[in-house]
Amino acid sequence: MHHIRLYKTHAKAHQLVYCAHGRDVKSRPIGSLLGTSIQFDDEGKKFFYSAYITAKFLDDNVNEYRQEFNIPDKSDKNLHLSGDEITMEQIESAAMSLTRTYLAPIIASIEAQKSERINKYVQNQSPMLRAVLKYCPEAMKEIELNCTDEKMVQILYSFKGKAEYEIRQKSDRLLRTQGKSIEEMKPQYEEITEKLDVLQKDQLAGYVLFRKMIIDVLDKKLAMNSNGKYSNEDIVHDIVFPRKTDSNSISFENHNLWLIDELLAFHSYAASDKRQCDINTSSSEERPDVVVFSEVGEDRRARAVSLLEFKKPQRTNFDEDPTRQLFRYVREIRNKESVWTQNGRPVTVDATTRFYCYVICDITQQVKEFAENGNYATLQGECGYYTYNRNHNAHVEIVAFDKIVVDAKQRHKAFFEMLGIGG
Repeated sequence: MHHIRLYKTHAKAHQLVYCAHGRDVKSRPIGSLLGTSIQFDDEGKKFFYSAYITAKFLDDNVNEYRQEFNIPDKSDKNLHLSGDEITMEQIESAAMSLTRTYLAPIIASIEAQKSERINKYVQNQSPMLRAVLKYCPEAMKEIELNCTDEKMVQILYSFKGKAEYEIRQKSDRLLRTQGKSIEEMKPQYEEITEKLDVLQKDQLAGYVLFRKMIIDVLDKKLAMNSNGKYSNEDIVHDIVFPRKTDSNSISFENHNLWLIDELLAFHSYAASDKRQCDINTSSSEERPDVVVFSEVGEDRRARAVSLLEFKKPQRTNFDEDPTRQLFRYVREIRNKESVWTQNGRPVTVDATTRFYCYVICDITQQVKEFAENGNYATLQGECGYYTYNRNHNAHVEIVAFDKIVVDAKQRHKAFFEMLGIGG
């Protein structure tokens, strides 16, 4: 193989060129195999790449017109090959391996720039496409570094169908502890969405409907069941954000952080029920229920971090004030200036980072005493308590489950009524 950089050429593509007897016989564009068809950059000088392949085997197997090779394209049992024959597919595979090694630094630079651009666009402009990058990485190959935003979105949406299928399979496994509630809502959801399809409602209507059902499921799971018992906190936890996952492994549609705060849905990174030592530089094995990096600046420093802690509905005995538990997480993160990673990139927490801490529980007598001892202010309607801890730069709320449900219904009331699904 002869690696050629063509700085001044009429060629418009990177290619493999197969030669015989000192002449080129056939060529193969390889932009799709490299993941880019744009010109490469060599310290400001643009070039297209060509690899010229020569071999006695090619000389011996070129046809008499020197326009084609008498070599099978690939192994095929119908051709009665013995299995020892060399195919063009094998030659191309070996050639591309050498090509990728030769171009590795250039391709790595392009992929890094492309990844940064796509991730930034999806995060800021179209978070509902986030799962496409996780479950359909081949979409990245079809997106050129210099393509328009419109073309990029078109490609991502073309892969969204496959991503949704993958997500459904993944979600079924991730939400296995929530199986009963999903089964309870699924028939009703399918029936209503089928009707909406008939009326040619768009995807947004379906998403609003899904939100309605999530709120109804949460409301139902907070009530006492037929056995006179309340659900464990993990049931509520999974509805808001499935445990043992993070925002790189599930889609925008498969977490419901909007139940707590709409802004949390548009985060940079979130992790649920994962050890701190698995997702930052801490040595702590404690597991915050949910930690959310809702604001990350261009300098990769976290401006705001939210922590959610769920408690079992109607729990009456606490081993410790749950806000102390959250402060322990805050201290562990801030004091060590822990570096969290999003897709392998560091995010630094420092003294300027604001923390928003939520204890989500029923307001029992013991919780009221915790709030009184901490000099908390009472939220409107006595559905929770608030304080600001100056030492931790932390805003802290103890929020009643009922308030989460009521507030979510109020925020969506106009949309529900518009679709005729109020109540």
